[in-house]
Amino acid sequence: MKAILLENGIVYDKSHDIRYLLSLLKEVGFIFDKQDALEMLSDTVTDWEEGSRYGRGVKTTVQTVHNIYKSMNEAFLETQEKNNRKE
Repeated sequence: MKAILLENGIVYDKSHDIRYLLSLLKEVGFIFDKQDALEMLSDTVTDWEEGSRYGRGVKTTVQTVHNIYKSMNEAFLETQEKNNRKE
């Protein structure tokens, strides 16, 4: 998410908060098909991400997070392709 924001020239506060980062992506119009799922799980994914650093338990499956990441990555690559075609 942070790489996508940087690619779009968006400056953001240092954060692991998925809900905050997702809101910034929405502001630049970045859309992916699992966006609703990520929004619904944003608190859990934030806890998981922070927990991997600070020792809290996992509250979602790896497969769910993988599917969300895959969706976001595919949308990012499509955006890159569209931008390259415009040049």
